[in-house]
Amino acid sequence: LTWTTRVGLITPMVDLATLGLKIDSSQAVNAAGDLDKLTGAATRTEGGVVKALLAATKAVNGATAAVNSSTGAIMKGLEQMQRPAAQAARSFDQIRSSLDPLYSASQRYATVQRELADLRRGGSVFDGLVDTGFV
Repeated sequence: LTWTTRVGLITPMVDLATLGLKIDSSQAVNAAGDLDKLTGAATRTEGGVVKALLAATKAVNGATAAVNSSTGAIMKGLEQMQRPAAQAARSFDQIRSSLDPLYSASQRYATVQRELADLRRGGSVFDGLVDTGFV
């Protein structure tokens, strides 16, 4: 209620106003439903991803075990092949030594040199001789 003055008269004036207010919450309800659907889909997707990762890990572990097993078998085969090859080389050297006296002497000399080097590294009776220049 307001009061106005006109040429000395005071009269009450009534302001009438109408306020219309409408709230539409249907979009919020739809959004909540959509969010529930999205959450469900995400949960199912997460479960699928976890299952896929577990299956992939199991497959990789199986493949790794197979590779390890194969590697072991290959190494064993190589070791078995190496033995006869080394034995054949020794046999060849023995035959050669018996036929070639110079080769035999050079091999004996190389063996003696290796043995002397081993003794020198091991700190033997040669320690005193090294200082005197004899060895």
